[in-house]
Amino acid sequence: MKEARVQVLWLIESDDANRAAYDGPAADGLAAAGFGRMVVGASNALTTSVGQRAMVSGTGRYGSLNVSLTLLNTTDVGELQIAAKLQTQNPSPFQLDTTTRVPVGRWVLLGAAETRAIHPTHVQDGHRSVMILRIDPGVLVLQ
Repeated sequence: MKEARVQVLWLIESDDANRAAYDGPAADGLAAAGFGRMVVGASNALTTSVGQRAMVSGTGRYGSLNVSLTLLNTTDVGELQIAAKLQTQNPSPFQLDTTTRVPVGRWVLLGAAETRAIHPTHVQDGHRSVMILRIDPGVLVLQ
């Protein structure tokens, strides 16, 4: 693979019905893994050449999400190695620094941590936050 599209979502557990629940393709897998109702804290996307360092930073409702990563080919078809550094900037920061192999075209959990990213209005609000990621081949052609 030469180029890849990467999507990163920072999701936060929240029981607050006033916040829209994450209902994307990874929702069932997160629920099966024991995570509660999730809301999107921030999302980032980037396109990169395999073997090159890439970085994207953005600010969502609950803080900033900074993503720095490098993708490397592996000998296994349909899999890439990722070296990723993800960090949120808010009153309850989340940092993740990992290197792992991930399947192409599938959502994967990169990490989870306790958080108070959402200023709680309920005792059950904001227990854990997670970083999930998906890598797809090629660039997104818009025209």
